Amino acid sequence: MGIYEVDRMINVEQIDSDGSAKVTLSLSASPDMTQDGIEVAMVFNLEDTISEEVVDSIKLETKKWSEKLLGGIEETNKIALFYGDKSDIQTTQWITSEEQFVEKIEQMKIKNIAYEMEIATKMTELFAHSEQTQFLFLFIDKQTMFHSSVTKILEVANELHMRVYCILLMNEEECMECEQKQQVILSRTNASYKVINANREEIERVFFHFICNMNKKGASNIEIEEVIPADFKILNVQNPDKGAVSMLNASSLQWKIEELGVTKSEKATLEFTIQHTKTSTGIKKISHSTQYRDREGNQVQFPEVALNITRGIVTYPEECPRSVNVSIHGCQDSVIFDVGDVNLESLGRILQLNVNLKNICPNRRIALAVILSEVDQYGREHQRGMKVMTIPAHHASSCRDVLVKCIKFVLPEDLDTGHCSDRGLCNRRNFKVRVLANPIDTDYVCCNLVV
Repeated sequence: MGIYEVDRMINVEQIDSDGSAKVTLSLSASPDMTQDGIEVAMVFNLEDTISEEVVDSIKLETKKWSEKLLGGIEETNKIALFYGDKSDIQTTQWITSEEQFVEKIEQMKIKNIAYEMEIATKMTELFAHSEQTQFLFLFIDKQTMFHSSVTKILEVANELHMRVYCILLMNEEECMECEQKQQVILSRTNASYKVINANREEIERVFFHFICNMNKKGASNIEIEEVIPADFKILNVQNPDKGAVSMLNASSLQWKIEELGVTKSEKATLEFTIQHTKTSTGIKKISHSTQYRDREGNQVQFPEVALNITRGIVTYPEECPRSVNVSIHGCQDSVIFDVGDVNLESLGRILQLNVNLKNICPNRRIALAVILSEVDQYGREHQRGMKVMTIPAHHASSCRDVLVKCIKFVLPEDLDTGHCSDRGLCNRRNFKVRVLANPIDTDYVCCNLVV
């Protein structure tokens, strides 16, 4: 099988212009399983909302794959198709030639619903008594991913020791909405390969590695050279779980693996952190190029991944100062000019409060809240802040007062509620302070409660 899966992932979708993200490269390989023949079940369990473009892409790519799988003289490889609605489950017998497969896949209505448990039963009948290596390609979507028929099909596949490739067809919007649900289905399938976003490019990428690398005997002497764009730099590189990695410079690294999937199916993973170094924003790809080489000649296509680079929230609290035009005539070497009035900017006050907590028992922490409001000339209150803090316990032998000092509130002058707010700090401002406090620690323990 050779390399049958490669992936590039990032841990975030958006960062600030100086932010960082963790990148994960992975690839999976297995020995050649086609030399003694393989048996493939292709199950379509889909709602009727899949676009015609996706349907055509599935048909096109499966036909390419069948040419590779069934194009030989010896009929050692077999494919069975399972599809249909809940009243009419369709199952082909073994398809052993490319012509048969193309005819069946063109006739098949793969947009029908296959909810019934009958698919699992027919899979068991067809695959149970074979000793060949068996694969399951399961196509599902947002509507069918949690249906009981999917669970049953996966249970049968596990019992038959089939290798499962669960292809979850979703558009980009559905991927955002169902992120948590996807994690559930993907962990439940225990699939070797999963696809999230359903579009023509993704479906091509799914079958690319099966078409190109199906007859390869794993991969050896692997070299991967990853180059990131000039807008990023590599901050650090983690040791991979297989092979060794070295940084060539601030924008490139090389990952070498002696062998992967030569005697058994294996997966290798590498993690590294990149940082954006420019002031520009927008959607930016995180890979400039990825060069892959190995002894067997496997072909790989790592998916393109992009980050949304933003400036975060930018505010300008002070405007540029107003300009005044001044002219000095010829032969004048001294001029007096009245620029006018200038108000001080960004004024404000800092209020520091002290609170004396009375009769505090020893070894008891106190939760303290201070709420501040400003009172205007009509007696109305306006919120100015709240602070909540934990006061450490004292360890005296009896109750003591605890003085809490310097609880600070920042009071910008532009929040002054008085009529003459343009007088800077000359106005009087009136406030109200409210204090809440209660012990945190207590001797009380409810029955059967462990704290």
